[in-house]
Amino acid sequence: MNIWRMKLRAGNHGPNMWEQCRKRKIASMTDPPILNTDLTNLTPKEVHPDVRTTSRASIHRFAWEIRGGDIIYVGDSEDKKLIARGCVGGGVGARAYRYNSRNAMHPEGRPNEPWRHEVPVAWNSEFKPINYRDMSYLVTVAPIEKAWREFGEVLECGADAEHLLNEDDYERETNASKKHVVKLHSALSNRFKLWAQRQWNIKIDQEDEYLDTTFELFGKKTMVEFKICYGSHTRRAIREALGQILEYNHFPKRIERESWWLVLDHEPSRDDLRYADTLRQKYNFPLLLGWSTDDGFELSPPVSGKSR
Repeated sequence: MNIWRMKLRAGNHGPNMWEQCRKRKIASMTDPPILNTDLTNLTPKEVHPDVRTTSRASIHRFAWEIRGGDIIYVGDSEDKKLIARGCVGGGVGARAYRYNSRNAMHPEGRPNEPWRHEVPVAWNSEFKPINYRDMSYLVTVAPIEKAWREFGEVLECGADAEHLLNEDDYERETNASKKHVVKLHSALSNRFKLWAQRQWNIKIDQEDEYLDTTFELFGKKTMVEFKICYGSHTRRAIREALGQILEYNHFPKRIERESWWLVLDHEPSRDDLRYADTLRQKYNFPLLLGWSTDDGFELSPPVSGKSR
């Protein structure tokens, strides 16, 4: 599950679309080049090139990364408050985006500006607005820890921030979400196996002794831990994976590998890469960070050459 902050205004201080979204039980956004473009069967790279910079990032998150079961907080630019909270509908972990081709809402007085891009949301009618300082105020859709630095690390919201952290207590995994993660995890593992075999012509073992993947490369025994990030929550995935990697290598009776690969389904941030570099340099962790790309996988630090 991911948690997002969305702006629901037509422009940073334009008409407020929140009431329409509340009544329709949706969240919505748009951008002039794609007012009437159905993104359902497109890839992010196929979005109109005139959608640029922050708008492009927001469209990518909204149309492809927001999933069923995610939480959306609505941030208002004028009130400087989180004014609403809702849970994204649809199957847990399933893509939530839908295109409204018939009766899209539009800003008041702007009938030729349809907001056709939607996700279903069950809005919480009891939510009370919370003051916040937005760290990504020009971005329409942002992971909340980027918009609001770890739920108030740099905010002075006092009890309100504490309330926000505690009011959504829930069991993190349902049977449906577990099955979905297993499916994505297996797909990532299989895709990596085929890619690595093409790269180095090596034998790869999957799910051996509770390890996701093991192989020998350039004379080093290597293990791979795969993590599904659900969009851009790479830091959480890395945090969880590091504990597993250390256990798999150092818990009594476990076999230590010489090279540890942590492979994500989403590109890590610059801070993620710097963090991995620090662990390698300061603590001598034999850690490599990898991630899935359209063409295969990228690794940091890069690995080149042919296996023996």
